[in-house]
Parts: sequence; structure tokens; C-alpha cells
Amino acid sequence: MGRVLFDLSFIGMACGAISAQMVCCGFTVCEMFRLPYTPERYKLFTLVPAVGLLGVMIKSPIWLPVVASAAAFTMLPLAPISFLILNSKRSYLGDAVGCGWKRVAFNIAPGIAVAMAVVGSAIKIKTGVVDKLFPPGPPAASP
Repeated sequence: MGRVLFDLSFIGMACGAISAQMVCCGFTVCEMFRLPYTPERYKLFTLVPAVGLLGVMIKSPIWLPVVASAAAFTMLPLAPISFLILNSKRSYLGDAVGCGWKRVAFNIAPGIAVAMAVVGSAIKIKTGVVDKLFPPGPPAASP
């Protein structure tokens, strides 16, 4: 029973994430290209994140979802950095910023998230971009 619940939670996470991305893309693409918002455009642009489904439906490999995933992962540090900065600004939160040990404790979680995202992003850029553009040479022979 535990395995079934665990698997269902993964399905729920995937469905929730893609639904949120689709809703956001419907509005965002219209704003990015300064297009008037219409229901037809919204429905069309909600399909932008669903391109990953093509990798499951088409037998030949498709490169776009892989590139999109790599780009999203390399930009991952932006969110926790933004939260860390905004949650520390008194001009943004006013008196809710806090002070003393509570403020430090509140900033530790985004700080850890920033560190982990930067490390993961650096690894992804190194293995997915740098190593592909500049492949390492054969190891030098020892004398």
C-alpha cells in the first residue's frame, strides 16, 4: 500500500507541476510578445510546456524537451536568490521583515536552496555545455 501511495504522489506532483506551468505559459507568452489576450491564444500558449509529451509519443528522439529542461535547471538559482533578496528588504515587506535570530533563521532556508541550486546548475552547465563544446582530450600517458 505504501508503494501505491508513493507512486500516486509522484503522478500527482507531475500533473500539478505541468498544470501550473501550462496556466502560467498561457498568460506569459501573450505578455512576452505583447499580443492581445484572447481565449484562443491562451489555449494555444498553454500547450508550450506540453512539448515534453512528444518525447513519449514519437519514437525518434526529440531534442527540445532536453534543451528546455537544461535551460530551466540552469536558471533554477534565480528563484531562491530573488526570495532571499525580497524577504530581506524592509522596503518590500515593511515591519514584517523581522530582526535578530528570527531573521537569520528565516534566511537560512533560502540560503541553502541557493547553494544547492548553484551547485546543481554549475554541474549541469559543465556536463551539458562545456564538456560538449570542449571535450576532454585523451589522458596523458605516464612515463
